[in-house]
Formats: sequence, C-alpha cells, structure tokens
Amino acid sequence: MRKSIVILAVLTLAAVLSPLTASASSSSVTLSAPTTGTITFSGNGGNPLMTITGPTPTGPFSGLAVSGVGSFAGVTSFTLSGGPITFTPSSGNVHGYDAAIGSTLTLGLSNGFTGTLSDISLNQVGKTVTLSGNLGSGGQVTLIITMEFGTPLSNLKPPHERETGTLQAGGVTEGSSVTPEPSTMLLFGSGLLVFAAVLRRKVLV
Repeated sequence: MRKSIVILAVLTLAAVLSPLTASASSSSVTLSAPTTGTITFSGNGGNPLMTITGPTPTGPFSGLAVSGVGSFAGVTSFTLSGGPITFTPSSGNVHGYDAAIGSTLTLGLSNGFTGTLSDISLNQVGKTVTLSGNLGSGGQVTLIITMEFGTPLSNLKPPHERETGTLQAGGVTEGSSVTPEPSTMLLFGSGLLVFAAVLRRKVLV
C-alpha cells in the first residue's frame, strides 16, 4: 500500500513539473551596419512619421546580416521596405509610440526568407530609438536606431523638423521550440531522487 502511494506521489510530481518549460528561438539572425539607405523621422502634428528609403527612390533599405542560426544560418544581408508609417504616442509610456493600425514593413533576408512586420512600435531614449514588431507567428524584429539630434519624436519642428536615423544593430527571431529550463530539470531530478530514496527504504523495511 505504502509502495503504491509513493509511486503515485512520484507520478504526480512528474505531471506537475512537466509543463514548466521555456520557449527558445529556433532561428535567429543579427542585423548590423553598415547599411545602404536612410531612416527619416519627420514632424506630423505630434504623430511622428517614419520613412525608410533605399539608395534609390524605388530601392529598399539594406544592410548586413551576421551570426545566423537555425533556418537563418548563412544569411549575409537583409532588406527592409514599406511605409511611410505614422506613429502615435503610447498611453502610459512617455517614450513610446505605436504605429497606425494596419501599418507594415517587409523584411527580406538573402536566403530567400521574406516576412511581414506588423504591430510595430517605437521607444525613444535620448538619441536612441528602438523599433520592434511581430514577424509572422511567434517571430520578432528589433532595430536599434541612432538619431542625429535626439529631438523627442513628438516635438519634431523647425529647425529640427526632420531627424535622420542610422541603424546601429538589430535582430530577427522566427519560430520557437520548447526547451526545459535548467532550474526545472534540477527540481524535477531532485524530487525523483528523494522519492526514490523513500521508496527504497520502504521496500527494504
């Protein structure tokens, strides 16, 4: 009877701990300078307007891509196109801005991957602007942009009605896989050892 109770306790512990896992990106790539093209912010009645252009009026913004893993391994460059995008100040975040509903950008990688970036937001601290957005199912894109003057985006007006941004770094993740956390595995293993010791003692007695 006691043996059955101990075994049931072990199985219960396993069932409780098994869902405690963490998601890890299965594919990611780092975007870096130098880049070709411009990122421009301009005043728009308190709602900043972001424009991304390439070296030509019809060409996309482009740059290097390094350190790719998963399906992004071997990627050497990226392109970004779309917009312009109007942003409005985020409620509850004095440094944050959300893109107008329906705004998208198109990300392209040299390995043929093309994805649509949506739910785009900006966060500004001084001259640094962080752009982030969702890429497909579970994917994420983050770009770190340095502005020329650091004027608050909502206050862009003459003589600094326009700000030119320079891409400093960025990253792309796509997809996810379920990976057990080390702490969870340690707790799980410790629990099994304790119950195994108790079981052994009960059986020997």
